[in-house]
Amino acid sequence: MSSFFHIRCRTIVLLMFFSTSTFAATETGSLAGLGVESLYSNTTGSNNSSLGYRSLYANTSGSFNSALGAAALRYNTTGSYNTAAGVNALFKTTTGNGNTALGYDSLDQNTTGDYNTGFGMHSLGSATTAVNNTALGYQTMTSTTTGSNNTAVGRDALYYNTT
Repeated sequence: MSSFFHIRCRTIVLLMFFSTSTFAATETGSLAGLGVESLYSNTTGSNNSSLGYRSLYANTSGSFNSALGAAALRYNTTGSYNTAAGVNALFKTTTGNGNTALGYDSLDQNTTGDYNTGFGMHSLGSATTAVNNTALGYQTMTSTTTGSNNTAVGRDALYYNTT
């Protein structure tokens, strides 16, 4: 049986469409979460929005993040100013800042890398600590792990580039 909860606590707004869920947050700014365990671990993070199953699940103090899609920004804890749209986009990011991922598994292995942009399925898919990269297209820069200041445009562009 499905139920609808709408909780408004000062500026925290949480909408959930499911029967079993928990949400832990202390109010420090605007938060919006929709989905099972969306924003589940948030304590002091502010100005975050999350839509999808376990999106921004581990976020504790990261702020100004947007996650759209199941497990988008799943392991982010303190990273801020990240935007993830797509299933598993920025999945393993923990402390990375200023990243943008659009597409299934885009930047999904990123952990601490900053200021990367990945548009397209699997773009920058292996990047862990890469910085200042732009990948546009299906599987662009898929093998890049630690590279910096690279730009790739088009399907499979810089596919085998690692650094």
